[in-house]
Amino acid sequence: MADLRNEIAWSWSRHKTLRECPRKYYWQYYGSWGGWSEEADSNARAAYRLKRLTSFDQLVGNAVHKALARALAHRPSDPCELPAAAIAQDAERIFERGCEEYQLADDYYGVPGIPERRTAAESKLAAAVAGVRSSPLARGLFTRPKDRLRWVDYDFLHFDEKKVLVGDGYVLFGSPDIAVADAEGGIHIIEWKTGRRDESHHLQLAAYALFLHLKLAIELRRLSGHVVYLQATGAAQREDAAGLGAQVPAILDMVTELYADVRARLTDVDRNAAGEPGRFPLTEDARLCGRCNFRELCGRADAGRDAAFPAEDGDPDDAAFMQ
Repeated sequence: MADLRNEIAWSWSRHKTLRECPRKYYWQYYGSWGGWSEEADSNARAAYRLKRLTSFDQLVGNAVHKALARALAHRPSDPCELPAAAIAQDAERIFERGCEEYQLADDYYGVPGIPERRTAAESKLAAAVAGVRSSPLARGLFTRPKDRLRWVDYDFLHFDEKKVLVGDGYVLFGSPDIAVADAEGGIHIIEWKTGRRDESHHLQLAAYALFLHLKLAIELRRLSGHVVYLQATGAAQREDAAGLGAQVPAILDMVTELYADVRARLTDVDRNAAGEPGRFPLTEDARLCGRCNFRELCGRADAGRDAAFPAEDGDPDDAAFMQ
């Protein structure tokens, strides 16, 4: 831990968090920093502990993404069939291990009905795996040569491998689920979603296009995107997004805006220090507190006590315990 250095950075999840609640952003990226150390103050230790709380939605998303990435890592070089049974078994193991290793936020805050929600999560996991099995894009990742793969968000990737420098030295974190080349030289970004549809997902693909452009020197014009909603009724549903390069300027604006916003709240910009939580105000929408891990530190521990966390996307990029 001694070599770790906290730095301002942009990612899709950081962008969403800052917009949702600046105080949540503070606890996630500043207030919890160093909380793993016995020398940290009580707030930092508490924030670090709360940061690692999770939800069934996050565990399901994590399990599906990891199982598919691992299957791609171990597939043969020559075309093969999608190993649906192996992916299902691995996803179940990852989910079970997650339930053992991480504490649920609902459990920590005393929200009732944990056994019933675990049963529902297991059904959701099975449906998502069935979505993988039904997806032509997923099958195509195995029936085409392995050397077509340009990027896979493997769980063994180092944190630094997922970042690039943008513009005036801004740091951008981004790791698309899959990037694969077609026979004509086009590169397709594939994002698996285990939660609900959201129009912003197309903009998320543009952020990943910028990442791949800078990381792998892929021309923006060659990049297109696909969002696959694995929970769709009957079979996985996909939405295609062409012309991602046209949306890159909007992503660059977001990067610039986040840096300016965060720096204006810091007490020491050179040290990237945020010594005053009050500069990161609480959201005015208290309903959002019901699914925030840090609500105890904000005096809103009872928010959501009578109901489970609202359903969320659950993808690893948005999972607080994986940040």
